Amino acid sequence: MAIEKKERDSRIADRIKRLDLLAAELRKGGNFPSTRLTILKPLCQDPNAAAHFAVHLARLASKRMKSKFKPLVIKAAKSMAAELRPRTPSARALYKLLNELVTVQDEYKPMKWGSVRIILSKETLLAEHAVNCLLHPDESVFWGYQIVSYYAVRYDSRHPWPLVPASAPLVEDIADFWRDWLVGSCDFYQ
Repeated sequence: MAIEKKERDSRIADRIKRLDLLAAELRKGGNFPSTRLTILKPLCQDPNAAAHFAVHLARLASKRMKSKFKPLVIKAAKSMAAELRPRTPSARALYKLLNELVTVQDEYKPMKWGSVRIILSKETLLAEHAVNCLLHPDESVFWGYQIVSYYAVRYDSRHPWPLVPASAPLVEDIADFWRDWLVGSCDFYQ
C-alpha cells in the first residue's frame, strides 16, 4: 500500500512539473492547444480530489468575475464547499443549485445543424460543471477536464491555439492546487 501511494504521489508530482513547464512556456509568449490540459485527467480519477478541485476552481473563478452572475457563482462555490465537509451530503440542494445555474443560461439559438446554447458567462458554466462533478463522482474525470478547460482556456486572435500567455496564471493556479493536494495541505474548506 505504501508503494501504491508513493507511485501515485510520483505521478502527481510529474504532472505538476508538466503544468509548471506549460505555465512557464505560456509566460514566454507560447500558445498551445487545450489538449495539453489532458494531463489532468488521471488526477481527477479520485472523485474526492476532483470534487475539491472543482470547488477550488469555482471559488477562484468567482473572484475573477465581473458579470451579473457573480453572486450565483459565489453561492455555488460556498454550497459545494459545504458538501465537502464530513457529513451527509445533500444531493437535493446540489440539484436545486444546478437547476439554478442552468436556468440563468437557458437560451438556445437554432442553427442549421441543431440548437446552440448561448453562454453569457463561462464562469457560471464552470460552476455548473463543478456541481456536476460533485453530483456524479463516477464521471469525475470528464467533469474535471471540462472545468479545467473553462478555467484556463483564453482566446486571443494573435495566437492560433486557445492556451495563450493570459492562461499562464490560471495554469499556475491549477498546479498550485495539485501541489497542495499532494502535500496534504488542502484545508481550504474547513
